[in-house]
Amino acid sequence: MRQRPASVIPAGSQLLTGHFHEGPGYGAWRAHGTGDWLIIFTVAGSGRIAAHPAAPGTSTRPGEIVLFRPGTFHDYRTEPNSGQWELLWAHVHPREAWHELLAWPEIAPGIMHLMLDQVIATRVTDGLSEAHTLASGPLLKREQLAMNALERALLWCDTVNIHPGERRLDPRIRSAMESLCRDLSAPLSVAQLAQAAGLSPSRFAHLFRAQVGSSVITYREHQRLSRACQLLSVTAHAVQSIAAAVGYANPFHFSTRFRRFAGMSPRAYRHRHSS
Repeated sequence: MRQRPASVIPAGSQLLTGHFHEGPGYGAWRAHGTGDWLIIFTVAGSGRIAAHPAAPGTSTRPGEIVLFRPGTFHDYRTEPNSGQWELLWAHVHPREAWHELLAWPEIAPGIMHLMLDQVIATRVTDGLSEAHTLASGPLLKREQLAMNALERALLWCDTVNIHPGERRLDPRIRSAMESLCRDLSAPLSVAQLAQAAGLSPSRFAHLFRAQVGSSVITYREHQRLSRACQLLSVTAHAVQSIAAAVGYANPFHFSTRFRRFAGMSPRAYRHRHSS
């Protein structure tokens, strides 16, 4: 009968975290894995992950994150050619809602992997570091707070995970979308966004449409008018003030575009949807 994997998490807890700076001698070998999920994120240096005892293993480098299912063989160690490995890790019993966040591409049975771009890697580093700080801290609700930080890291991982029917969003386009949404009143042009992305305006515009499904102008207007709908529903701000807040200096132009978007005037929309 196969031996039941043991959990390394203390009884009554959901989470065990760590931030290690390891040299050439570091490694862990568990024939039956553990009864929890294990997350390993490489911050610096390099580690080596093996899928079974006879496997040579594959390297994991900065920006790569590996996930082990419960009961999966563990063999991970500092990459010999690197000599050092900085890793953030977490053993966790996940919340029920997390399971769709843990469906990553497999590199071997029970071992999953994501390669994060620099922006997402920084956000995941922040989330895992905060989870470890909170989990090992003095607060009464430290584990709940640490689980929230870990969930944030997993949500950022999910932004680069390719789900069935989806395509991976180019990091340059994702950054442009974030810029467009960050301040809806800012006068950002296609040329400015293209320059920030390191692309020509025509190439950027083509890539944006291919990835997002609409032009930059159409996407920006949709974000502005969607936000206007929210503000009309939950605030008593004047229509003119809301128009300015979402980037329309001319209230008449705002009302015209809003009517086309929502099928009614801003005032009619407020009357119908305000709480």
